[in-house]
Amino acid sequence: MQKITEIIALLEKNLQGVNAKRSRADPLDVLIATMLSQNTTDKTSYRAFMNLKSDIGSWDSVLKAPLSKIRKAIRICGLTNQKAKNIKRLLSRLKNERGELSLNYLKPLGNDEIYEDLIKYNGIGTKTISCVLAFGLGRDVFPVDTHVHRLSNRLGLVKTKSPDKTFEQVQKEIPKGKKF
Repeated sequence: MQKITEIIALLEKNLQGVNAKRSRADPLDVLIATMLSQNTTDKTSYRAFMNLKSDIGSWDSVLKAPLSKIRKAIRICGLTNQKAKNIKRLLSRLKNERGELSLNYLKPLGNDEIYEDLIKYNGIGTKTISCVLAFGLGRDVFPVDTHVHRLSNRLGLVKTKSPDKTFEQVQKEIPKGKKF
């Protein structure tokens, strides 16, 4: 699509000199941070993530912690009960199924396999998985949240009703190597 190509060119021109390296964070950190970011601001989700790490510690410690302690650490970001349960369930299933609290097993898998694997967890959808792929695994994926969805429609890049539909459409339209 011509409009996408023009937008990419403008972004590349205006972001010259900006460090846009694909620094990769730990995939499990990215997954949990993105779960915390749902229905809140970046500022509050970051504080909740940092509280979780500083107040409780490692993911093993979070797994062993009572839900009340997890809720207290992340309360700033809202939907505390739901997010705490989903994080605890995720960590428990990872430990039971994989024997460790890590997503490194995903590295050799293709993107579709990773979507199939992670979508089975409560609180994890397309945007969250896309963030893990892009920011935790360095994959060429364009995550779409409600803001990106809305902006993509306003710019006329898509005519879709949901972020998931926008995601499907823009993945096909954005040239390879430009999604990040």
